[in-house]
Amino acid sequence: MSRPRRARTPVNAARFANAFTRPGLMTMPRLKGQVPAPDAPLRAAMRDALAAQAAQAPARGDMVISSEAFSHLRGTGEAAALRAALAPFDSVIPILARRNLADWRAARQDQLRKTGVWEEMTALPPGKSSDGPWYYDWQALCDFWAGFGPVRVVDYDAALAGDGSVLPALARALDRPGLFDGLDDLWLNRRGETWARADVAGQISAQDGTQAASPGKGTA
Repeated sequence: MSRPRRARTPVNAARFANAFTRPGLMTMPRLKGQVPAPDAPLRAAMRDALAAQAAQAPARGDMVISSEAFSHLRGTGEAAALRAALAPFDSVIPILARRNLADWRAARQDQLRKTGVWEEMTALPPGKSSDGPWYYDWQALCDFWAGFGPVRVVDYDAALAGDGSVLPALARALDRPGLFDGLDDLWLNRRGETWARADVAGQISAQDGTQAASPGKGTA
């Protein structure tokens, strides 16, 4: 995020999240050399970029900042730095998606394999690996985000069982029921189907793991 994007441009905030993630933790983007090491100037630049976007937001000032990379944050230093960056907003509403542990671990493994960092990640000491046991500590994750505001939880498995999709539950968590109604421009997570079994053995390409109505656009 070298320059602020337009307020309504959909973008995964992984680069932003990595700027506030503690040094030494090897996230996927860091292992792949896609993000710089976090330091004070980088965090300041991220704060300025976010403030610029907040200033362009609608009158209510609402903004959704979304990335799985935020689940790496745990420490008080990370919390303090991120809280400073979120200062332009009147309130922060953390929304977490909860999944049963076995599928959570399996989906994460799929992701690490498809991005080509599985072997390197699992060779790291637990404290440096972003797939260490600490990562799956749901209570610690909730405790961290409770310091920002009342946590809203989307139950992934219950949402799929009840709605066939996690999107209606996410819309309700955003206080926007029906927000995704009629949306057909999606990247679909195909985990659990036959291709996933083959992917574990490295037998298919990442392209086969997703399906989209319009490539290059989607929701997270």
